[in-house]
Amino acid sequence: FGVEQLIADYARAQTASKDQGKARRQLEGFAAGLKAAATWHATETIQMCREACGGQGYLAVNRLAALKADTEVFTTFEGDNTVLMLLLARSLLTDYRVQFEDMDWVKTSRYLAGRVLSSLQEATPAGAFLDVLFQAVPGRGEGTDVRRREVHLEAFRFREQHLLAGLGRRIKRVLDEGVGSYEAFERHGDHAVAAARAHVDLMLLERFSQVAERARGARLKDTLGTLCDLFALSRIERDRGWFQEHGFLSGGRSKEVVKAVGELCAELRPKAGDLVAAFGIPDAVLAAPITVQG
Repeated sequence: FGVEQLIADYARAQTASKDQGKARRQLEGFAAGLKAAATWHATETIQMCREACGGQGYLAVNRLAALKADTEVFTTFEGDNTVLMLLLARSLLTDYRVQFEDMDWVKTSRYLAGRVLSSLQEATPAGAFLDVLFQAVPGRGEGTDVRRREVHLEAFRFREQHLLAGLGRRIKRVLDEGVGSYEAFERHGDHAVAAARAHVDLMLLERFSQVAERARGARLKDTLGTLCDLFALSRIERDRGWFQEHGFLSGGRSKEVVKAVGELCAELRPKAGDLVAAFGIPDAVLAAPITVQG
């Protein structure tokens, strides 16, 4: 779904009559982030499949080892993933302040921090936000709130905005010490990568959610919705330490997220064969004994 969105954005950017520079800059940033996310995902997925298959997964005849060797290179080929994420982070800051093209970090940082904090205060008062979305109430409604799609979207938006604002503040702090703009960004490369990954996750979830909502047929809509929820909650589960550190998740709600991920996997287990078959990969392409049902 992310690739489809990228193709559509590319077509619009080619025909845009106004502000082509901004459209193409955003397109370049999204393409960079999507490439990194896709290749990281491929490598992680193949590794999980290999381990799940035990010794059979290690046999050359079953091709998982060869696939892993082939895909590993793409994390640094045609653009190192970390560098691409830094490119996306810079693009995100540029969207808030076009002058960022001239590396005016002070203005960009101040503008970004003010914009994000203001939007959070206006749209989501901290107390009400946490109480309504992720307040842990032992014994009541476990697994209910954490599976609401709007909660997932708010969580992803909160993380992206918080990380971008934090990046702006950190860069400004270093600039105030008299450090050059290039070094200021370089010092906080790890935070920039985190902000970029959060942005890609948000873009993918928004697109996935749209596709699931528009799906025709109750069965397809239900299956896509479950997959979308699993994607969102698995990301929250992976980064639940961050969400707890920043007051978005309580300890009780964090446990509910972990429980919900397990429940979603169990719900999808009977559909696993159909989901794999939906990709329509010919047996000749699979060409591995482990893929043959016997």
